[in-house]
Amino acid sequence: MALALYKCRGAWSRAGRRVAAALTFTLLSFAVWSAPPRSEYEVKAVYLFNFTKFVTWPVAQPDAALQLCLIGLDPFDGRLSTLAGKRVQGRELQFSVITTESQAAKCQLVFVSKSEARRFAPLLDGLRGYPVLTVSDIPEFENNGGMIGLHSEGNLIRFSVNLKQVRGEGLDVNSRLLELAAEVIQ
Repeated sequence: MALALYKCRGAWSRAGRRVAAALTFTLLSFAVWSAPPRSEYEVKAVYLFNFTKFVTWPVAQPDAALQLCLIGLDPFDGRLSTLAGKRVQGRELQFSVITTESQAAKCQLVFVSKSEARRFAPLLDGLRGYPVLTVSDIPEFENNGGMIGLHSEGNLIRFSVNLKQVRGEGLDVNSRLLELAAEVIQ
């Protein structure tokens, strides 16, 4: 019934499509854990998992593991390690805590912790030319060379995508993910 409110002359309105996509994204998110996430970083961990579903990396070996990495202090309290072993796009997900740019270059997704706010620019410079999706909740991350920035808006977690950065490193983002973004930087 709620979705019927967004119908417009027999066709879905943009707002209706966004609501339906957000509901789908949220329902997919809860499939990762048996209970819905409760804390900010539980929700952010679900976002990271779902980003791996909607981003395509150039792959030399299609059955190679997909590396999810964390650089800096762990605000997730170990929750990201629970994603290890899950399958995404036919690939096993592995998790590592890393400390250097050379280690980050071997990852497919790197979450840059707020503890790295002073050194994330050199990290991003070191990853130029590598197909590594960079995600962080550092303010203005996506406007300063990062690919996806996570933001708290009241009780909601939203994200912005720097599409120019993403495509510049040879990654492809599914349009369904872009529809959910609070902002897409071209």
